[in-house]
Amino acid sequence: MYICTSLSSHVQCPQKLKYLYLRGSKKLARLPNLRSAANLEQICLMGCERLREIPSSIRFLHKLDYLNLYGCKKLRSLPSLFQLKNLRHLSLSFCINLKQISEIPSVIEQLDLLECGMEEWSTAIQSLDNLEYLPISMCKNLRSLPRTLHFNLVEELDLSGCSNLNKFPNVTGHLKKLVLEETPIEELPSTIGCLPSLVDLQLGKCYKLESLPDSICELKCLERLLLWGCSKLDRLPPLYGLCSLTDLYLDGTAVSEIPSDIVSLSSLRLLSLNNCKRLQNLPELPEQTRVLRAFGCASLQTAKSPLSFARLQTPNDWRWGNKYLFNYCNCLNLDHETLGSIMANARLRIEEMAIASNMSVLPEVSGGFLVGFPRKFEVPLAMNKDDMLLLTCRCRLKNADGNERLLPFVAPEIRHDSMHLDSVIQADHVFLWHNHYYIESCLIQKYSDVNELSIEFEFKAEHYGYTVGDAMQLNVVKLKVKRCGVHLMYTSKDEEYQCSPSIIQTKHSLHYAATDSDFMQEVIGTADTSKKRSSNQANIIADGRSDKRMKEF
Repeated sequence: MYICTSLSSHVQCPQKLKYLYLRGSKKLARLPNLRSAANLEQICLMGCERLREIPSSIRFLHKLDYLNLYGCKKLRSLPSLFQLKNLRHLSLSFCINLKQISEIPSVIEQLDLLECGMEEWSTAIQSLDNLEYLPISMCKNLRSLPRTLHFNLVEELDLSGCSNLNKFPNVTGHLKKLVLEETPIEELPSTIGCLPSLVDLQLGKCYKLESLPDSICELKCLERLLLWGCSKLDRLPPLYGLCSLTDLYLDGTAVSEIPSDIVSLSSLRLLSLNNCKRLQNLPELPEQTRVLRAFGCASLQTAKSPLSFARLQTPNDWRWGNKYLFNYCNCLNLDHETLGSIMANARLRIEEMAIASNMSVLPEVSGGFLVGFPRKFEVPLAMNKDDMLLLTCRCRLKNADGNERLLPFVAPEIRHDSMHLDSVIQADHVFLWHNHYYIESCLIQKYSDVNELSIEFEFKAEHYGYTVGDAMQLNVVKLKVKRCGVHLMYTSKDEEYQCSPSIIQTKHSLHYAATDSDFMQEVIGTADTSKKRSSNQANIIADGRSDKRMKEF
């Protein structure tokens, strides 16, 4: 190995040299004649920021299979590399002044062009039949592509950040992932439907994109479609053919309606509509949908609930497990009927989960919050990056012998990043969730034969935020709980102790919500009222505590 910080053009490379490693040689401006180093297999010039040229004698290195010019910022041209018949890996990433790429041998398998300065797509790249890997994002000078591109082996094409590329060509091949984020493309060609293997299509922040071709519904293998931040996109094509689609991101688009055929997407798990300001109606969603994010849909008035619910078949799903998450935060124009429907929807899904996971002898709890924000916090509530809302319900169990057990029921974390809270929470909000416990054997033994059990619930809502100064400081602000409720799903897996939800809610309802339906009606009524008055005028109705005694369950 031959390492140095500078080389004279008169230096001769040893004939037996196989590896030339000059990484980080910031003073190196040129290389010597390489003709004598006929056995060279690898050259690494990564970070040689002053290197201006590669000697034409490189063409004699017939055994060379690796050439790394990553970060050679002063490099303006390349000699012909066509004769390097063994070259498999060529890195030109961050060669920001390299405007043109010369001839490249067709045997290349990996070509790195991340933030390269090239202005036009080289015809040499088109003939790379063995190419498998082609990172080409952030090429800010790239203005055009050939009318047609074909890739035999490339599975991922990333053109994100190519800020001067306004037209995407006809592409054929076996692409599985296509990334065009933060490009000014105005449309996709109809031939996009000719990519039968495409699994992931990312078009985030394509600020000039106005529509998608109808042929997109021909992508039978597509699992993720990302369109967030496409602020001019006001219409979606038919979706009925996207039978494999699991994730659909439409955050910040100008769509005013979602195609009704979305209900046919049997694989859809996540629909993200945050800040779709023009969206007025949400059609029925597929029964398998686990996550709906509709934060800040200011014009949304109606949202239909699924006609039925799919029983959970995959409790070990690596992303969602057996959880549902539906977020309508800051949807302040929802009509009364839709508010009631959302509540009923949540209740049915919670019951479905309880039935699917009935393995506990102690009550499962689904909690409900109506959270009001205190005046001292300056309503509306603003959440910064890394901030979090934490909602908890502490359940204290005590039997006749005085034995106690404290079980915390914690709502899913509500974070700034995960919920896309890029604006403020503008009014009182309701949070419903469900917790399931697999009770330990010692706890089962302790409580399995009791005839009387005292249960006390304490609700708490807190905002965790950080103040950045000389030292980062955690600030915790307690929020006021205006309404709260607990619904016991069942009490035992043994039939003789089994109680129906209707009996439980009647016998053991909370003081602040006489029945489960009353709680929903109070919440809906408060939500309607919040449209007519500011949230800081609302009275605090409950402190979030309840103590009830259950007998002979």
